[in-house]
Amino acid sequence: MKKTDDTEETRLSALKRLMVMDSPEEQAYNDITRLAASICDTPIALISLVDDKRQWFKAKVGLAVQQTPRDMAFCAYTIPDPDHVLVVEDTHLDARFAGNPLVTGDPNIRFYAGAPLVTEDRQVLGTVCVIDRVPRTLDVQQLDTLKFMAAQVMTMLEVQPDAAQSLLGKAVDKNSSASLERLRKAVADERASSRSSESDTMRLLVQRMRNYEDGAGIAPSMSEFMEWRNTIEMRDAKAHFTKARRG
Repeated sequence: MKKTDDTEETRLSALKRLMVMDSPEEQAYNDITRLAASICDTPIALISLVDDKRQWFKAKVGLAVQQTPRDMAFCAYTIPDPDHVLVVEDTHLDARFAGNPLVTGDPNIRFYAGAPLVTEDRQVLGTVCVIDRVPRTLDVQQLDTLKFMAAQVMTMLEVQPDAAQSLLGKAVDKNSSASLERLRKAVADERASSRSSESDTMRLLVQRMRNYEDGAGIAPSMSEFMEWRNTIEMRDAKAHFTKARRG
């Protein structure tokens, strides 16, 4: 097997481990695509994952199809370069894409920007991308925010295999000391990384933990924790971007 084949096999194995392809729609990922489209002012935004035959959309806004063949996938071009956002300001002027059926036909892509979804071992699995039907550019703040969103998506995806094994999306079993210890560690990590102990995330987590330990409720699941953290950080990122634009 050639080195390039070995590299692709490693990448596909990393994608398979996440157990995300063809998974159900999830609100947290949909929210990210809506925010990406809003911040970048584009009609289309996607969370796209690429296997050996297709690109499949975990979340999307402004596009009806759920997948396309891999040989049409813009985000396949990000696989060799985990460090940079791929920006195509005008597809009609780029020989790689001018004849692409997604350019010459529906959805008539003229602009594309995709931030790679990069695993801890540097495998690119897809992108968070924004698309427009007219040529355009993104400024530095928009590109930075797109990269931030891609990092958040990878954090969410890489948490999911463990969560899936314990019934992803459901509350932690009150009798599971291992689950409680994982949650306590998440709270401690959040406290250590927060600039303020009064962050929204901390208030939510601490209150839920107190309710749980007092026997008045159930502990939040790790997937809930990641959704809270993602929602709050996405909100803060948009506020920061809006402020920078006005300034």
